Amino acid sequence: MKSRGRRFPWQTFRVEHLVPALEVRRARSRAGTAPRRRSAGHPEAFSVLDLGTTHLKALVCRRSGPVVEVLGQCVMPYGVLEQAPGSMAELCDRALTQAEDNSAVLDGRRLVPDEVVIGVPASTVVARSYEVAYRRRDPSQPLDDAELERILYIGQRTALEELRRGGLPFSDAVILASGTQVRVAVDGHPADDPRGLRGEMITLSLLNIATSNALLRALCRLADALQLAVSGFMVPAQAVVDALGPALSLDGVGIDIGGRRTVLVAWRQGMVQGWTSIPFGGQDFTQAIQRAYHLDGERAERLKCWYGEGRLSPDHREGVREVLRSPWEHWKDRLIEGLLDLPANGSLPGYFWLWGGGARLSGAVEAVRAALSDARLSFEGYPQVRLAEPSALRNLRLAGEMDALACSGYAMAVAFARQGEEGRLAALLQKATMAVCRAEHLDIWTLSDE
Repeated sequence: MKSRGRRFPWQTFRVEHLVPALEVRRARSRAGTAPRRRSAGHPEAFSVLDLGTTHLKALVCRRSGPVVEVLGQCVMPYGVLEQAPGSMAELCDRALTQAEDNSAVLDGRRLVPDEVVIGVPASTVVARSYEVAYRRRDPSQPLDDAELERILYIGQRTALEELRRGGLPFSDAVILASGTQVRVAVDGHPADDPRGLRGEMITLSLLNIATSNALLRALCRLADALQLAVSGFMVPAQAVVDALGPALSLDGVGIDIGGRRTVLVAWRQGMVQGWTSIPFGGQDFTQAIQRAYHLDGERAERLKCWYGEGRLSPDHREGVREVLRSPWEHWKDRLIEGLLDLPANGSLPGYFWLWGGGARLSGAVEAVRAALSDARLSFEGYPQVRLAEPSALRNLRLAGEMDALACSGYAMAVAFARQGEEGRLAALLQKATMAVCRAEHLDIWTLSDE
């Protein structure tokens, strides 16, 4: 079976796009490909693979207490497949190898992790939040583990039923356990750990994520082809909100301008409410420059980057600005449609945060502000637009230079490291979620499956 040797189409994702590419690599591995050489004595090391729409991001990371060090990184365009045809697994292998080589330059020793965290594209995932109120029989008694687990079970049973009733675009839907989150309030007061507290009304805000079981298994085969063990799956948009945390507003909307899609994510009290995406991204601006100046894709992309970095002369800058005027108008119209569809539980939060490679392009902030003036949108307070700085990620250290295209990859690394420090509430939620899925015959994907 020969490799297809074409751009990997996440923008029109179907699982069958991924599986044939894996079979090519696995066949070669069985034929006698030498195993990857591991760095012994580094159980704290892990890799990150963020499968974007136009670029693959690979990171080599090391946990040091609460801090994550990024020792090597590689951002590789999928267009490389057109120049040197190969499977998706081969492209990932090249990117990981380059990131591992970079770790040797920056840290003095080549680090080759055994584990990998893989990003699940938001366009392949459904996320829904649901609020459940529970009245306790005896408010004078402090909450203990048993009662809290029972309340979480009741809440999750209702929330997952609502998720299923809302309709899922997968015939093989599976709940992604690592994406499940809960926020608890006791008599209206938020509580990170409600155990031991007294009160009558317990309010749960629950987030559940569903995706395709075939997709997760295909990603596991990708990791198997790379001779890596999957330590977790993450949705990059959720990881950015979780990892940036205090650097963002308590309530907000994130706008991740990727290569071929723009992902919109809303959160309340620091917890994601849901997301949607629009099929318009940085590649559309590149193509506009390509058509206007009769350039190939690589030169058009370089010109777009120079424009975004302010490296053009005033005359050339004005020319590119004029070329991009129409694409920004189209993007703005799509953005309005996406915001109207965004699950935000009423009016939109007043803070809007931009990240992703396209967020650095001149005109992005202005286009968002123009979109927010649409009369069909309502906000909590006067809307403000800001850039989310990757440098604001707490507990992140970079051995090299920061790459704006790898922002979501950095966030995945930080969010993954934080999962190991989650408290008793998260453990009880996982236990209750698994019990509900067993009772209701719902498929759930846990770390043991990975």
